[in-house]
Amino acid sequence: MNPRQLESLIFSGQAEQALSWLAAAPVEPVPNADRERLAELAALLGRADLQLRWLPAAALPRTQVAEPRSNEPDAMVPPSDDERALLIRLQNPAPADLERFILTFSGREDHHARQWFDERKGGGYNPVPSPLTPDLVRAHLLGTMTLGTYPLRTDGTVRFLALDFDMTKAARGAATGFPDRVMQLRRDVTAAAQRALRGLHAIGLDACLEESGQKGWHLWVFFDRPLPAVLAHELGTRAMTAFEPLSRDVSVECFPKQPALAKGGLGNLIKLPLGVHRVTGRRALFVDPNLRLYADPWQLLRTAQRHNEAQVNDALQRLPAPPPRPTWSSGSNSTGDAPLPAPPTANPLDLALAASASAMANHPRQPFTAKSLEEHPVISRILTGCAVLRAIAAQAQTERYLAHDQRIVLSHALGGLDGGVDAVNFLLGCCPETPDFERLKRPLRGHPISCPNIRKRVPTTAMRTGCNCTFNLPDGLYPTPSLHSVPGAAEPGQPPKPVFAPGPPPWQEEPAATSARATQTDDELLLQALLRLPGNRLPVAGGVWKLVRSGERNLAVFISETEETG
Repeated sequence: MNPRQLESLIFSGQAEQALSWLAAAPVEPVPNADRERLAELAALLGRADLQLRWLPAAALPRTQVAEPRSNEPDAMVPPSDDERALLIRLQNPAPADLERFILTFSGREDHHARQWFDERKGGGYNPVPSPLTPDLVRAHLLGTMTLGTYPLRTDGTVRFLALDFDMTKAARGAATGFPDRVMQLRRDVTAAAQRALRGLHAIGLDACLEESGQKGWHLWVFFDRPLPAVLAHELGTRAMTAFEPLSRDVSVECFPKQPALAKGGLGNLIKLPLGVHRVTGRRALFVDPNLRLYADPWQLLRTAQRHNEAQVNDALQRLPAPPPRPTWSSGSNSTGDAPLPAPPTANPLDLALAASASAMANHPRQPFTAKSLEEHPVISRILTGCAVLRAIAAQAQTERYLAHDQRIVLSHALGGLDGGVDAVNFLLGCCPETPDFERLKRPLRGHPISCPNIRKRVPTTAMRTGCNCTFNLPDGLYPTPSLHSVPGAAEPGQPPKPVFAPGPPPWQEEPAATSARATQTDDELLLQALLRLPGNRLPVAGGVWKLVRSGERNLAVFISETEETG
């Protein structure tokens, strides 16, 4: 019996006969397309057990694990009994839950999107000029179609903010066929999403975490009513900067992507949760912060916090402003990440190499050690001058771990200098997880990394160390740490005022710790940090903060390098 014959039975009043056939007929010979329709008919008859029996395997949930079960990034994992029970609840929502879903995730009032996939042509989304309806959402939940939403409404407001964490296209392609790389990619993407989840909590926003069904995670922040898109876009932009993934193989986007709609445009879309990804056949489900599936996603959506405009504004003020964008022209790279500044024509490395030649003349080449960082005539000057590189070098030796972008900064700041290869490889060697191919085989050529690019790649480190060096530069040069080896090129900056005290930023702490910090000023945080640090000292770019006792008060006093040595 095919779906059309079964429909005829149902609509002719022979529902019992239809149910008997659905319960007894063999499933295996029936094509998947027919099985999906038969599952819909079972759901219409109120039999969730028969609906589950006829659903194709691709429409079932997928175990939410960070470890891959095969060599491919999109490998399927068989559903467990708990997940099958979850699917029954998921696909049989109460009418109020359907309406709540539409109210929570709807965007553009007169459009939605539908995902398509063809093995020969690939996949994508088509805009559909009609609003979301309960029937459309039911089909989305059944897996017979997959829907997306355009967050920006016609009045310039949005109902939610979403952050989308994915593997970059380049990393994904390079990992195919290599289980270890796939495993590391999954860990990197998952760690980035969990870090952002903690970060949003730290600034007073609750978010729901969803496995996207393909290569990453979505974080959803819901609003109690439609808020200006420009406000949500600013919050998302700042959050992406503050919670930037530690791995270069992970990208993050925010929705809404635009603060306002272009004339005649729809804006960018995002796939709705709880449906089946057409490319992978995996269902996108909500998980808790420990990546455990929610047994009842409808209960989660009933109780999820909806934030008001005052809470969003307060969270926005607790995030650092994004760094200014470089003014010179830039191109795009192949990974889909934000474009990086094109290097200026003059190369400051030439100036640094010339200035260090005399210093290196009487310095014998010898195995590089931790002591060499202090004694090497070139590397020691740069680490003394650049607080960001100094912090990265210290982290490598004490924590024995550097994130991908920290390793990139280290290599491209020091790798072209005399002794730079040995220094970089010594520090990378302190970190057991560093891949062998990232160790330098020879000095790097070309332009060293610029200070703006360093702040872009490691914003948290730059912010914590008070990165603010200034340089006396000839025309055509640009600021880079290698210039600290050139006498007279660097000037001490103004005393930096850290946004956060040394130690983990708020989004890496437990909620109990961040709630106490939220009421404190930066001055109080700095004083607390100085009380904990050895010698009550905090070295930063251009000098050092010291704890000084004045009567019954503790004061944080900045002493420049010239004052301290004078």
